[in-house]
Amino acid sequence: MEYVDMKDLEAALFGHNEVVSKTIKKLKAEGWTAEQILNFLEEFTAEPNDETKAAIKEAEKIAYYPNVKQYSSVEELMNDLNKPDDKEMK
Repeated sequence: MEYVDMKDLEAALFGHNEVVSKTIKKLKAEGWTAEQILNFLEEFTAEPNDETKAAIKEAEKIAYYPNVKQYSSVEELMNDLNKPDDKEMK
């Protein structure tokens, strides 16, 4: 990979996204080089694979459809998971 100047990287990404800007500042503070940050951002902004897209779609369904069972705590979820299934009882 060619040399990347930190100022050039900042200029290219300035105002692109608040999360990206904050991430760059944090990584710089931790001593990351511009090249390391650029490599990280390439992975960070990559298109999700099919499995990830399916998981996102399922999460949206759970979040926005009232007929999907929701839990307010891990304990509630575990209690529900540990309940005997009616089908198993027969």
